[in-house]
Amino acid sequence: MRSSRNIILNVKKFSRALRGTRLIAKDFFDEETERIRTKEDACSFDIVLGNAPWGDGSIKGSSDIDTKIVIVETNSESTKRATKQRTKAEHWARKQDWPVANNDIGPLFLAKSALLLNDCGKVAMIQPAPLLYRRDKPAREFRRKLFLSYTVDEVTNLSALRRELFADAIGPACVIVFGKQKPLEDQTLLYICPKPLRDKQAGYRFVIEPQDVNQVTHQ
Repeated sequence: MRSSRNIILNVKKFSRALRGTRLIAKDFFDEETERIRTKEDACSFDIVLGNAPWGDGSIKGSSDIDTKIVIVETNSESTKRATKQRTKAEHWARKQDWPVANNDIGPLFLAKSALLLNDCGKVAMIQPAPLLYRRDKPAREFRRKLFLSYTVDEVTNLSALRRELFADAIGPACVIVFGKQKPLEDQTLLYICPKPLRDKQAGYRFVIEPQDVNQVTHQ
C-alpha cells in the first residue's frame, strides 16, 4: 500500500541587517576570518547548514588563492622556474589531512563544519551524491574518515529528483545530517531515497515509500 506526505516549505528571506554579522561573505576556508577559524572558533556553533558550492574541479574556482610555491631546478645549461598556486581550501585540506576527490570542494565543507560544532550541534548540507559511491582512492578515504569520525543521523540520496530540484542540474545531489560525536561501528543511520511522482497532476511532489528508507551501519 502506498503512502505519501505533502511537504510545504515556507521560504523567508534573510534580513539585510544580518549581513556581515551572522552572514559572512568570506571564503569559508580563510583561517584569518574571525568566527570561522578552525582552531580559535572550534565548538562555537549549534547548527551549520546550507548548499555549499560543489562539482568536479570546483576547489580551483570556489576558493581564494592562498600561496604560491616556487620550484627552482638548476642544471648546467639553464635555470627552470615553476610556480604552483594553491587555494585556501586546498591548503586547509592538506593541513587537516582530508583527501580531496576529483578536486571537488563540496565535501570539505562537511569536514570543517564538524570542527566548528559544539558537542550537541548538527551539520545539515546538500552535497554531491557521488560522495556516497565514488570508488577512487581519495573518495574512499574521505568517506571512510567522515563516517567513522562523526555520527551520521541520515543521508537522503536525491539522485532520482535531480531534475525536479534543480532544473539545470547535471550532477546528482544528496543531503547529509550529522553530529560531531564519534559513532560505534555498528551504529545505524537512515539512508533515504525519495522518488518523484512523474505525472501531470503530481506537479513537483515526491514520494518516500517504506522500501525507500533503510538502516545501514556507519561501517
